[in-house]
Amino acid sequence: MKKFLKYIWLFSSVLIILSVGFEVMLRQVPNSYRFKRGLIEKNGEGIRNLIIGSSVVNCGINPAYLSDSTYNLAISGQWLRYNQLLLEKYIDRLPHLTNIIWGISYQSLWIDDCINQDKISIANHKIYMDFEPGKDILYNIELISTGSISFRKWSKHYMLHKRTMSCDSLGLDHSYDLSERGRAWLEDIPRMIKGHTVTDDEKTEELFRQNIRRINEVAKLCHDREINLYLVTPPSVQEILRTGKYPASN
Repeated sequence: MKKFLKYIWLFSSVLIILSVGFEVMLRQVPNSYRFKRGLIEKNGEGIRNLIIGSSVVNCGINPAYLSDSTYNLAISGQWLRYNQLLLEKYIDRLPHLTNIIWGISYQSLWIDDCINQDKISIANHKIYMDFEPGKDILYNIELISTGSISFRKWSKHYMLHKRTMSCDSLGLDHSYDLSERGRAWLEDIPRMIKGHTVTDDEKTEELFRQNIRRINEVAKLCHDREINLYLVTPPSVQEILRTGKYPASN
């Protein structure tokens, strides 16, 4: 029995060491969450214009075509909850901030990462942006929270040596540039947006009310600091399919 317990202990120790090593290696893989946190913390003193939102502006509004000191901090899949948390955390550290461009897609008004239990999004925001929308300690462990995604991320970086982040120095994400992917990805858009269909039930109605409240609270946050807030709804998916152009590729 003692011998058996010894083997169990040895096996468990090896497994724990490997898991810790894997987690440490995961934390070294470049990702947009950590990169954009670094942008705002490094350049906060000089930022005058800020772009926030999800993929509709993450890939769609190029700071290079706007005035100086403009940064794109939007992240694909980052819904309104985290946009609000981002501003609440950093707005008073941006003394020269004048304008905020907030990209809001239609379906985002009925979606919330935490309520919809998007574990990957919750974990990434908690680990790499130090947001704590939930108190579950397991969200601090990427290997557990993201499951098979973490293995794909690890292998893509360490084995395949492919890029895991496509942001430029101003924060624009080039993941969906036609020059990067070719035109084949356009055919996959209907599948990608299928999960964002708005349903008519009490849950989504409550999410809608919560998200409208978040927008109003952000508006007040900006008003109190004399910051201009612009709500932007980018081109629809139908327009992209019709023209074959994504805003970031223009």
